Amino acid sequence: MLDEIASNIVAYSGASGFELGIEFFAGGVKLGFRDDGKAYNPLTHQEPDTTLSAEERPIGGLGIMMVKKMTNSVTYSRSSNHNILSIVKAYGESR
Repeated sequence: MLDEIASNIVAYSGASGFELGIEFFAGGVKLGFRDDGKAYNPLTHQEPDTTLSAEERPIGGLGIMMVKKMTNSVTYSRSSNHNILSIVKAYGESR
């Protein structure tokens, strides 16, 4: 998850850099990403149609879809010209 989001920030956002926060709590972990790239809410990106073959499917969207399916929550906000994405994963959860 960390590598998917970090590589998308670097490749597509136009950010000069990004900050990563990692917070461990009883039963889980929270990853927080903050960048100064162009405004983009990945949660509004239409999920890819996985019933189509790879050749028929447009590029993009699989990474955030996988992150959403493997975590307990993903949130996005825009504040002071920064994208803020938070991901929470509880330990012991099959998701």
